[in-house]
Amino acid sequence: MNNFQIDLKESQTESRKSYWLESIYPQYFPTIISSSLHDNDKEYQKYGIDRMIFLKDGYKIGIDEKTRYTDYGDLLLEESSSIEYNTPGWIEKQQWIDYIVYNILPIQKCYLIPFIPLQNAWKQNKEQWKQQYKEVRAINDGYTTLSWPIPPLTLFISMTQSQIINYIK
Repeated sequence: MNNFQIDLKESQTESRKSYWLESIYPQYFPTIISSSLHDNDKEYQKYGIDRMIFLKDGYKIGIDEKTRYTDYGDLLLEESSSIEYNTPGWIEKQQWIDYIVYNILPIQKCYLIPFIPLQNAWKQNKEQWKQQYKEVRAINDGYTTLSWPIPPLTLFISMTQSQIINYIK
């Protein structure tokens, strides 16, 4: 059984480690000048923001940081944060984020995932993915989270395809 408070504290501890600002974010955002953590701010958390990145040109980027402590060869998309309470997961909700940074610790690999293309890919492919991949249920104290493990290559190809539209002129 998972414990949300323990998992949250572990995630917050991980977010404060120096490698985020010394190694990861400068590679993704070469003009980064600073960042601020919002992992204890309920309003920011409600809309998925763990960290704001500030660039030299004044642009601000909202980040949702996800860390996995085991490499399963997939990226887990949360469809429901509570099956019992019919609460949508982060892939189903409107978020204030620009990117998800998905960190897989054992292999020291991060994925920078633009949120809108990710959400579009999910909307276009979720029924097929639900048939193709095995659901992951996480038992917590009083609720169950439902997620879907999607291989990174499948996910990124689908995200690219979701950005191509046909329209009527």
